[in-house]
Amino acid sequence: MNKLLHAGFLRLLTRKSLWISCAVTFLLETVAIIENYSYAKGHAELMPSLDSIFFIFTLGVMFLVPVVAAFLLGPEYGDGAMRNKLATGARRRDVYLSNLCVSSLAAVMICASGAIAGIVFGVPLLGAFTVGAAKAAAMIACAFFIAVSLAAISTVIMMLIGNDAISSVAVIVAALLIFAVGFYVHNRLSAPEMTNAYVMVVNGEVLEPQPIPNRDYVAPGTLRTALEFVDTALPGGQLMKLVMESAEHPALMMACSAALFVLAAAIGTTLFKRKDLR
Repeated sequence: MNKLLHAGFLRLLTRKSLWISCAVTFLLETVAIIENYSYAKGHAELMPSLDSIFFIFTLGVMFLVPVVAAFLLGPEYGDGAMRNKLATGARRRDVYLSNLCVSSLAAVMICASGAIAGIVFGVPLLGAFTVGAAKAAAMIACAFFIAVSLAAISTVIMMLIGNDAISSVAVIVAALLIFAVGFYVHNRLSAPEMTNAYVMVVNGEVLEPQPIPNRDYVAPGTLRTALEFVDTALPGGQLMKLVMESAEHPALMMACSAALFVLAAAIGTTLFKRKDLR
């Protein structure tokens, strides 16, 4: 296991895709902060809080972690590395878990690039977090948990699909679906119960609009409970909570991400043991 981890970490550090992804995440966060600061400079009432900008980098993490996993693990089947590892006596469980650890490290590095940029540029320009240091630290930790859970999902896909091209496409599609579901669910839960009707003008007089029921509102009940669970438990919903400043229970979010990581690792390890590698 130690040899597999050592070889995997060395391979990871030589991948251009990793360093490019780290640079993209860093630049995404830096540009977001500087642009918002430049726009509001000189107008204190328009100056955004660090909380509202800081987690923009997680949007890059959502898609760059699967991309790096594809470049890192995809060639395992194509160049015969998988068969060579098993031929030298490595157990399938160790092969899978070592690749999971390597993917997770890549996810942590990509996430750290964005977080570092947010602190280095955000704090001097926008000030400290308004939620307090403890809550901010918990939310940043959530971002890392999201990244690692995405790495676990990506590893399952890459290790169980033997075709490099198909697995690479599948892992990107999975990331898009995770994000789309999270975006949709969060928007549904954020919809207000009442909304304003169209403004009416009668004889040149503007009538004050009256609130009407919002068709998109999800009333308390089974459906809303299910959507709230998806919003809290899955990476897409957690990401939206961080970006939209609605992460009220970061500890619960981290627990869900940890559970997802363990579940994905258990499923992946079990299925990989039974996979036909001919």
